[in-house]
Amino acid sequence: MNLSTRRRLLKTGLASALVAASGVPVTASPRRGGCLRLAIDAQAMPLFRLPAGCDPAFAHLATYAGVFETLVEIAPDGMLRGELAEHWHGSPDARVWTFLLRDGVRFHDGAPLIAEHAARSLEAQRGSWALRNVAGVKVTDRLVFQVELTTPDTGFPFILGRPDFAILSGSGRSMPQGTGPYRVAQYRVEDRLIAERFEQSHNAGVGHFSSVEVLSSGAIDVRVQMLRSGRVDALAESTPFLLPHLFSVSDIQSRRIKDARYL
Repeated sequence: MNLSTRRRLLKTGLASALVAASGVPVTASPRRGGCLRLAIDAQAMPLFRLPAGCDPAFAHLATYAGVFETLVEIAPDGMLRGELAEHWHGSPDARVWTFLLRDGVRFHDGAPLIAEHAARSLEAQRGSWALRNVAGVKVTDRLVFQVELTTPDTGFPFILGRPDFAILSGSGRSMPQGTGPYRVAQYRVEDRLIAERFEQSHNAGVGHFSSVEVLSSGAIDVRVQMLRSGRVDALAESTPFLLPHLFSVSDIQSRRIKDARYL
């Protein structure tokens, strides 16, 4: 699993493999309902910069639970497609990029998404190395904003598909609001988050589970035991070192997922 598949289940580029203890093929047709229980590595440091003031443990769990969304995403075929952005275009010299947000998108607290949210979220991340070329962000209309670069960059929109550039409401809070297909229902500090399907999601093609429970543990053996005992349905692993622990276990399947859109 890579950056192009993070959004619908894991919402992150950290996962390289999804390991499941189920007899159901990964390619089975999607059906709505149920709870996906997922174990993640607590010691896997995020490969992205967290917004200022954000609780790192919350961000880690919520990212995997599909709570946040970005302006764009990289599709499995490598093409860029809109997530919260409906349209974007660059100036002839590729120094000014204009983004039009989707109308009608709401955060999990019911607040409507507007350009000010996008501008503030990106401004809050200006210290990121990936945004070192950004000279400024300017709101030009309710759903329109522009990003000015110091030097031309024809590939700039691809950068905004990274998980750290999620669009948040209350980006300075420890637990900011997102627009993703799942909304936070319960959070136990550092090791457990339950998210429920957000029925007002702008994207009806995602969020097939009724809820997602994400558990965090730093020990591989503990996560494997969670899987074998049935405490979780799958492991999202950032390292291939886990796989030798699993190949000798007949009731566990390991799959690399190219597109998790149904999850």
